[in-house]
Amino acid sequence: MGVAEHIAALSAQSDQRTAELVLGTIVKVESNHGVWIDYADNPYRTPLVAICTTSVATVDVGREVVLAFVQGDPGRPVLMGLLRRHGAKNQVESEAGVHAAMPAPDTATAPETSHVCFEAVETMTLKCGRASLTLNKDGRVIVRGTNVATYADGTLRLRGAVVELN
Repeated sequence: MGVAEHIAALSAQSDQRTAELVLGTIVKVESNHGVWIDYADNPYRTPLVAICTTSVATVDVGREVVLAFVQGDPGRPVLMGLLRRHGAKNQVESEAGVHAAMPAPDTATAPETSHVCFEAVETMTLKCGRASLTLNKDGRVIVRGTNVATYADGTLRLRGAVVELN
């Protein structure tokens, strides 16, 4: 039975209607069938396939979600969004007070697109041990480390108004 047939069969069994938002849990994420959710007072007593308004990955299984229902039908859930984990922050504030959008620290993320962009208003620094990469608003890029190596399979070009070596 496909997803559409599953939803149709469950909707036919439903006499209850709900207009309010409901909290639920992601039970399973399948690439071919979608996102399976469950919620308290689910009249079907089995996980349901949800229509999603946000991207969901397998790492989100077990996360709490906000659900709405198509025409109030409890057999046709719409996953409106994921709830933040307790104590997690959606924004990271740097020492300079610049805000950068970041995932919650306890959330493992896998990029679902081929491009990821981080933005800051003034300065952004990536640090790991004794290495750092700093990007400044004025266009300065500072790379620091105990050993810095640059590799290129093709041509490696250094261009600038002035290039100083040592």
